[in-house]
Amino acid sequence: MARIADSKTTPGYAGAALALENWAWQIQHAETPLPGKKPYNTQSDLVKEVKSDVSAGVAKNDGKVPQILIIGALGRCGRGAIDLCLAAGIPESNLLRWDLAET
Repeated sequence: MARIADSKTTPGYAGAALALENWAWQIQHAETPLPGKKPYNTQSDLVKEVKSDVSAGVAKNDGKVPQILIIGALGRCGRGAIDLCLAAGIPESNLLRWDLAET
């Protein structure tokens, strides 16, 4: 997906990026699967594209921002997913964080 520094939060970050890209794509192209993705040169390139696509999806979705459930939010992957969502402009109030206590 993206060439970003290898860390244990990277899978959650990349997975959240694909999830948001897919959400935005489905809002705009309901009958067409999300096309394959190429690697990004930088993390900022990834965030810029996700943020732009989410904005377009929100506009087409009557201004409604997605509600996101992050299971395992206190773990490394969960923290990566939260970081990407916030970087992409998803409001903190739209992130539902679940971990062991909630499951």
